[in-house]
Amino acid sequence: DADWQFQGTTAYPTSPTYGPGATDDNGVRYCFQRSPEGAVFAAANAVVQGSDGAISTDWINYFLSDEAPGRDQLLADVAAGSPSSLRMTVAGFRLLNFDGDSATVDMAIEAVGGGNTTYASAVYELVWEAGDWKLLPQDVTNPLRMAQIPDVSGYVAWMG
Repeated sequence: DADWQFQGTTAYPTSPTYGPGATDDNGVRYCFQRSPEGAVFAAANAVVQGSDGAISTDWINYFLSDEAPGRDQLLADVAAGSPSSLRMTVAGFRLLNFDGDSATVDMAIEAVGGGNTTYASAVYELVWEAGDWKLLPQDVTNPLRMAQIPDVSGYVAWMG
């Protein structure tokens, strides 16, 4: 169960149990439960915060693990990114791995723009660090292993 809020036109899930438990002065949501559900809520919020040009730099600076390979380059890439005109929806998820110290969450995203609807997968490799879930990508050239997918079959449906 989730309560859905909006950041711009994109819905994101919240829960008093799983998070986010706090929001900083820049609008970055953080403080997710150390549980499978908390990892899923963190990844879903990451989809939305990472795509909002107004806070994406502050968000990635918080969310990206201090241990991330190529951390400085990834931070620079986000800062140089351009805003998207697509409307996105968190359409579903698959929890691929969870062991308490790390989690791998595959998020299904529906994007609509120019009269077309496309689906994408973004894989969030998370690690528990400094009391919250942090992104620890293994491939700096494709940190979220983004891929277009034909539909959201095989994902747990989850829409606001």
